Amino acid sequence: FHAAHFLVHNGDWGWGHLVPTAIQMGLPLVVANSLVARRFFSASTNLVKQRIAEIADSPEMAAPTGAEPGQSVYWFEAGHPQTLQQAVAAVVNRLDIARERANQLRRTLQHDQSFDRVVDQYVHLLQRLAAKAAPQNVSGVSGQTS
Repeated sequence: FHAAHFLVHNGDWGWGHLVPTAIQMGLPLVVANSLVARRFFSASTNLVKQRIAEIADSPEMAAPTGAEPGQSVYWFEAGHPQTLQQAVAAVVNRLDIARERANQLRRTLQHDQSFDRVVDQYVHLLQRLAAKAAPQNVSGVSGQTS
């Protein structure tokens, strides 16, 4: 990943490690439009089609202003090689903008899936499980045996 300038991803594999690692490394992503990809980036079909059209119309797009993850990805249609060529050209011709978009994606996903938030969710879950498992006395106060 340290030697790569961007990642082209075309498939339903690699969403658990490959793509997240590329995001953490700040690599621009060129991604095939698929249900799995749209779900991963929480992107609607309309957003993806709009981004593909924007690349075709203006390959030197500025970095997205919105924080929606799907806006920071360079999308293409797997069955249409021209859209892949346009997406790759958009990255290569303006690598500075592509890196800015990749960093925006990384920041957005770090905020949405921050470690503190995950830890808080686990603590809450464990507290709920502990409360259910704790013995209860006649008064209904948990944690005290009668």
